[in-house]
Amino acid sequence: SSSALDDDTTVKKEAPLVALAAAEDDDDDEEEATPQKKLYAKVVGIVRRNWRQRYCGSLVDDRFFVPVDRRLPKIRIPSRPPYVADDDRVAVALDEWPADSRLPRGHYVGRLGKAGDVAVETAMLLEEHDVATAEFTPQVLACLPPKGDYDFAGKVAAASA
Repeated sequence: SSSALDDDTTVKKEAPLVALAAAEDDDDDEEEATPQKKLYAKVVGIVRRNWRQRYCGSLVDDRFFVPVDRRLPKIRIPSRPPYVADDDRVAVALDEWPADSRLPRGHYVGRLGKAGDVAVETAMLLEEHDVATAEFTPQVLACLPPKGDYDFAGKVAAASA
């Protein structure tokens, strides 16, 4: 019977990636290295980016946002809002970061206030670290003891005295 492959033809199969691990032995015996399979994977897609919703910082050069967090690059924004001054703290949302661009793209979200103001800098830090600053709901407030059953001011004054 004739075969599709001649006797001289060899079929190459992909060998699994193999790493050799040397066996450690205190007896100084010459042992052969045992092959171990090396695991590998291929990224086929990104379901969701792990970006924060908003970043705080300042606008410079009318088209760039400089985040307070120095680990982040500048963010390109389409245009500068006319009512934002150079010394204002603003919030920007990150929209995309194209593979062929050195800088991500985002859009202006809101003005926090003047840089250096204690209330503005505090709000910026809370926003940067995703601390919830919303008012408590009526359901949460209903769980508190009735007003007058507790006096935190007296306890704080007694503790600091």
